[in-house]
Amino acid sequence: MKVLFRIDDLGLSLGINRAIMQSIDFQLVKNIGIIVNLPYSKEGLEFAKHHNKLCFGLHVNLVLGRPCSEVAENSSLIHSGMGNFISSSTRRIELNSEKDLFDCDDTYNEVKAQIEKFIHTTGRKPDYIDQHAVSTPTTNKVVKCLAIEYQIP
Repeated sequence: MKVLFRIDDLGLSLGINRAIMQSIDFQLVKNIGIIVNLPYSKEGLEFAKHHNKLCFGLHVNLVLGRPCSEVAENSSLIHSGMGNFISSSTRRIELNSEKDLFDCDDTYNEVKAQIEKFIHTTGRKPDYIDQHAVSTPTTNKVVKCLAIEYQIP
């Protein structure tokens, strides 16, 4: 019996990229989620561009690094004055208090920018879309809307 795994976070770090690529070499993985907005994302996206027989999804990241979209200083996505996303630990505290502080328009623009970066770099649409670390009713609604708009499962 052969077990296949689905792996997320290609693009998160050099070490994770190497581990994922090695697991692909060992034919353990055929389904990989790519984060597109971090420094090591370019390597992951270039890898996907040259491996068409594998399933690559967009692993939407709204909690780590800098956004792909042009965001206003008062965006619901970023720390004011820092330009980075609000961390997943802060977002989880919000969710524990039943707050969903993701603005629908801000989230839509960022997820769309991440989809466009994926398409522009790889030359193809993601095979699926999912979310990294945190999902809320707003992020779920936006991801579903854009998946329909782009015809992505």
